[in-house]
Amino acid sequence: MRILSREIMGILLLFGWISGCSLVVGFDQKSKSCGNGAIDEGEECDPSAAIYDVPQDLCSNGALPECVDCKWKCPACGNGKLDDGEMCDGDAWAAEVSCEPNTYPVCRADCSNFDCQSLCGNGELDAGETCDPSMTEENRFCREVTGDYFGNPVCSPSCDAWTGCYAGLLYGDITDDFAVDMVADPEGNLYVIGTTGGYLSTSAEDPGTSYGGTDIVMMKIGARGSVEWARQVGSSQNDKAVALAMDSQNGYLYALGQVEIPGNTQSENTHDICIFKVTWEGEILELRCYDGNVANSMNKSDDIAADIVVDGGGYVYVSGSTNAKVFDGRDLGVRIGQMDALLIKLNPETLDIERSAVHGTVRNDIGGGLVNIDEYIYWSGAISGELQITSSRVFLEKRDHDLILFGGEEVDIPFGSTRFVKPGPVAIDGQKTPENNVEIYLAGTFDESDGPSKSYFMKINDTTNGFSVNPQKEWGQEGIRVRRVALDGMANMLWVFGTTGVGLTDFGEGKLGMDDAFLAGLMPENLDTQEVHYFGSSLNDQGSGLVFFLDGTACMAGSFSEYPDASLNFDTGGRSNLFDIAVWCRPGYLPMK
Repeated sequence: MRILSREIMGILLLFGWISGCSLVVGFDQKSKSCGNGAIDEGEECDPSAAIYDVPQDLCSNGALPECVDCKWKCPACGNGKLDDGEMCDGDAWAAEVSCEPNTYPVCRADCSNFDCQSLCGNGELDAGETCDPSMTEENRFCREVTGDYFGNPVCSPSCDAWTGCYAGLLYGDITDDFAVDMVADPEGNLYVIGTTGGYLSTSAEDPGTSYGGTDIVMMKIGARGSVEWARQVGSSQNDKAVALAMDSQNGYLYALGQVEIPGNTQSENTHDICIFKVTWEGEILELRCYDGNVANSMNKSDDIAADIVVDGGGYVYVSGSTNAKVFDGRDLGVRIGQMDALLIKLNPETLDIERSAVHGTVRNDIGGGLVNIDEYIYWSGAISGELQITSSRVFLEKRDHDLILFGGEEVDIPFGSTRFVKPGPVAIDGQKTPENNVEIYLAGTFDESDGPSKSYFMKINDTTNGFSVNPQKEWGQEGIRVRRVALDGMANMLWVFGTTGVGLTDFGEGKLGMDDAFLAGLMPENLDTQEVHYFGSSLNDQGSGLVFFLDGTACMAGSFSEYPDASLNFDTGGRSNLFDIAVWCRPGYLPMK
């Protein structure tokens, strides 16, 4: 064996000692650095550090980690594993954890158990929920969340229904108040014209004025359901509201009515046609009445208003009837029958008559509804029958804006009975087809000589070959009175609105009272009835005005004699007595009730 020299051994011992000492010293230094108040290399934390960031999401259930040996360590509750005595931890749950529908489990802070919390209020529309309270501010309008037109929607505490929305309102005083027509401006505000036997106001400071008899009343109803203003005009006699037209481009309303003129001892009272030009803010700018005289006499004529429309240039057209030979200073030409249908064109600034036209036969001719399509006015009306001799008829004329005649048609009413000799108002609407033809829809009512009434519908096509009538339909029951028709292109439906004392054939379910307002949907192609909805109370109610919005919302105006059917969800704060003006709205593409 070879013996190393003392020098070599010393060197090796020295080297080994130094090397060993170096390893030991390195271990001692790391151990000493943990707790030195600084986060050194290789450390996640230091318990002696004055400030250090504690990870907030390292552990489950929101538990905060502890600094152990300068490393973060989650406590047993919060380590994401089910330890002894734990029901839950992070994503780990005991098999028996369950909650009722529309609730979810929340683990307690100590992982010992869980609590079930409702999904209602979490800001999301979860399964089974109609709404969530946090959505109320985002959807401020009832039309956006329920289809109802009026009110301020609030989500119920259980998230299962919107509350605070109502479909309509009642407005009136202690006398009879009747709505007649309604239009809407581009912002969704509704304007109603009607008749009152007393006075209507919007505040105690402005109690309104009654002029005697019955007066014409106009009101604006905001898109949120409040009556913003009401205006009343009239004479000392019985005056009547007839129709309302909207000039959307210039911001005006044109109200049509007729004022009663007292007769003398030899004659009955007669009427004058009157026009009111009103701003959307309720300022009456012009008020004009027109009278006439019968042939070869100073006796006043009887002038009856029917409808009013505004063309694209702002000019106003009025339909009515008269027995005048001279009307507002204009010679109407040779008079033919007892009453002739009258059409006049008015200057929108002065309301002066610029042009006039008549439709006359040997019988009574009654001017009806008007519709403007492009550069033409389509004018409808009715011709009375003669008992047991001639049938009642409907006429349609196409005239340009100078009232020059471009075509006309007279059509026997579908039921063709000579008993129906009293023509009622003729409602009209129309549309242009992709082929540049025009489809006109007429609806109306004829009264029998002894009282009952029947309603009819017809579609008249205006093509390059002239007018053609196809089809014609009727509602066979007596006691149905049509007031308005409106085309709804989105739903491909022709809506008919009016009053009925009977349930319509095959659609009688839902009839409410003696007389109800009704809304019926007809197919435009064949005029077959598809659906019927009834509105009102257990007593006598009427339907008169109809407006359709592009989103399918239908708003209706009428008169209710009692609190309406509860399904309409009326704000009845304005309920007064007898008949009150009613305005209600419903979505067009959802069940009406």
